[in-house]
Amino acid sequence: MIRLYVDEDFEPGKCLELPKSELHYFKSVRRGKGDEILELFNRKGQVARASFKDKALKVSEVIEMEPARHRIRIALGLPDTSVAKKVLAAVSELGVEELIFFAAGRSQAAKKRLEKLEDWDKFSIESARQCGRARPLKISSLSLNKILDLCVKNRIVLDEVNSETGVYFDLGEPRDFLLLVGPEGGWTAEERSKIYESGFQSLHFPTPILKVETACTAACVWALMPSLLLNR
Repeated sequence: MIRLYVDEDFEPGKCLELPKSELHYFKSVRRGKGDEILELFNRKGQVARASFKDKALKVSEVIEMEPARHRIRIALGLPDTSVAKKVLAAVSELGVEELIFFAAGRSQAAKKRLEKLEDWDKFSIESARQCGRARPLKISSLSLNKILDLCVKNRIVLDEVNSETGVYFDLGEPRDFLLLVGPEGGWTAEERSKIYESGFQSLHFPTPILKVETACTAACVWALMPSLLLNR
C-alpha cells in the first residue's frame, strides 16, 4: 500500500489536498492510479485510509494506533552530514521519538552548524514512509546546556569511560529516556563534568564503539531491551 504524508488532522469523510511533493511521489515515483486505497500519516501520529481523485484525498477510515510504551529521545553531538543521515535512518526504524543535535566541544568547527531543519524533516518523513511508523521522527537542535536541563526521568549518557553510576530500573515500568551520545572524538573533561553534575547515569559498553551510528543504535536497543524481553 502506498503511504503518503499529509500534515493535517484526519477525520472520516474529510477531503484533503495532497502536497505537491507527495503528489509527485504518488504519480511519478510509485506510478499511482486514482482507484486505489492509500495510507496516510501525519505529525500527530494518526494513520488513515483514503481514496484519491482529482488531486484530492478523501479519508475513509482513521486507524487507532497504540502509543509507544517507552518514549526515547537521543541527543547527539553533531557528526558529519553523511553520518547524521545514517543515524536518522537507524533510530527512526527503532521508533525513537526525537533526535536532537548539539554542537559538542569535539565536533569539527565546520560541522557545528546544523543544515536547515526543513531538509532534515524530508529525510525523516521518507524514513517514516518506508518503515511504516505512524509519526515521523522529530528533528531538532539545542545547546548541550539546554539538553541537560530537559526534564526526563531516565537520563543516560553513553560514555567511553567506565563510571560507577550504574543504571537500574524496573523492567515492567513504562519509561521516558533521554540518551546522550557524544561525537566521534568523545566528551571533553568539562562536558563530562557538567553531564554527571546534572544527574545523568552512565551507560558503558565493554568494547569501544568507534562510530556514532553504532553507538546510537546500541543505546536504543539497550533502552528497548526490557520491552523486547517482556514482548510489549
